[in-house]
Amino acid sequence: MKALLINPAQASALTNMSMNALLEERKLSGLEAVNPPLGLLTVAALLPEDWDIRLVDRCVEAETEDDWAWADLVMLSCMLDQVPDFFKVIKMAKERGKTVVVGGPYASAAPKRTRKAGADFLVLDEAEETLPLFLEALEHGATEGVFNAEGQADVTRSPTPRFDLVDLDAYFMATLQFSRGCPFRCEFCDIINIKVGGRRPRTKTHEQVLKELDTLYQLGWRRMIYLSDDNFIGNKKAVKLFLRDLVPWMEERGYPFPLMTEASINMAGDDELLELMVAAGFTYVFIGIEAVETDILQQIKKTQNVRKPIVDACRKITESGLQITAGFILGFDNEPDDASDRMVQLIEATAIPHAQINLLSAVPKAALFDRLQRERRLLNPFRGPYRGSPMNFLPTRPIPEIVRGFVDAYDRLYEPRAYLERCFRHFRMMKAKRIKHAYHSRLRDLRMFAHVAWRQGVKRPETRWLFWRRLFWIALHRRRLLTEYLTSVSMGESFFRLREHVKPLVATTDRLFGPHSFLADCYVPPKNADKDSETPDNDSETPPLRVPA
Repeated sequence: MKALLINPAQASALTNMSMNALLEERKLSGLEAVNPPLGLLTVAALLPEDWDIRLVDRCVEAETEDDWAWADLVMLSCMLDQVPDFFKVIKMAKERGKTVVVGGPYASAAPKRTRKAGADFLVLDEAEETLPLFLEALEHGATEGVFNAEGQADVTRSPTPRFDLVDLDAYFMATLQFSRGCPFRCEFCDIINIKVGGRRPRTKTHEQVLKELDTLYQLGWRRMIYLSDDNFIGNKKAVKLFLRDLVPWMEERGYPFPLMTEASINMAGDDELLELMVAAGFTYVFIGIEAVETDILQQIKKTQNVRKPIVDACRKITESGLQITAGFILGFDNEPDDASDRMVQLIEATAIPHAQINLLSAVPKAALFDRLQRERRLLNPFRGPYRGSPMNFLPTRPIPEIVRGFVDAYDRLYEPRAYLERCFRHFRMMKAKRIKHAYHSRLRDLRMFAHVAWRQGVKRPETRWLFWRRLFWIALHRRRLLTEYLTSVSMGESFFRLREHVKPLVATTDRLFGPHSFLADCYVPPKNADKDSETPDNDSETPPLRVPA
């Protein structure tokens, strides 16, 4: 059997800001994409050894007609921001008479729509559980089918991903996973309600993860590795045991690559955990802060963020030696009119360089999606009168007002001088002694830094002297952080670009929802959404939605 595995392209830089904010840096360094498709690489490792496999990542380059002619079947996985290209590839495959097999987060959340698009086989939930069912059906001559998992996969049986199937030189960072699941129950997140996640974090064995790291090491990988766990510290006891084994592995190899992961802010209350993460080579951590207001955090059940003042928690994490990348969301029910202003103030107070503010989206399987569906507040931004809407539901505040705050926040945070000052303050705040990574400079890295020095230190007058003054201070007082600091300021070029890309959203939302728009009087938003995010069973109590014929 010849299987062509395809990773669809992402829709745009606006649909996945947390990753596509690296767009300009990738361009400067000659890299094509952020990270390889870990899900498909794992699926490839689960397929029979006698199968011929090709993997095409459309984020890097498109498949060829030779690939189509070669393949017996086409296998796809898809995240939410890949949906448009996902459907396009399914159509292309069916036009060529290929059997189409799909799986991944989107197909698992929206199987009916995926099947309607033309997929023959739906291999849903976790591939470790459902792929063997598909293979058995295929062996018995089945031409279509839907396969669901009865339970959750034992991740200790998950194989080492087939990193050899992609050109690693095309990517900014490599990706692997230590655990799946998160113990928290944030309303807007679908992780706890899908089988690939769950509330009980499931961890791989230490040997498994070290083998994956060693595989990348043997393939010559020497850049960032992202541990894409739902919450790396979801099981603190397990992660501490793992870190104690990871430290000597990294020491023996001279810390060949920096590590990054996603974790909850309660890590600030565990000094031992912070010390172990820095000792193991972690340099970045993504933290979902989401909102500034305590009542909003309580409402969305982000209770882990209210146990300690956010500014104090962020300062503690930064001082330990970890650079924070934070996520914020606008559009929650009952948020104040100045929510974006408060976010900007918090980001400046914590000196977080890379703060990704997103517009709230209701994703299938999340408690928020179910609630908004019952309240009849969901929209379809891909069709009908709401085509082009930057949000897929009707919030309690007018969408144009939210979008203006969103655009204004990006405009203020990523004004070049403000960004450089925040980067400098963040790195100056790091007091703990950092591990020295074995940095392997390449021509494209030097070229990227030269581009940044030209843009920020010569061409752009408002940052010209600031760039050099701050760079020399870091070189003198935080020498081990110099490479990381240069990487951080270079990422500013991506955010400066994104700052301009978000501005047209104001005109889009005014056209759709402004006072003189076609939809201006279609919706009466709820004035007092329930603080506990519960929805009454009585449909008469839900806000009215009136869409003209």
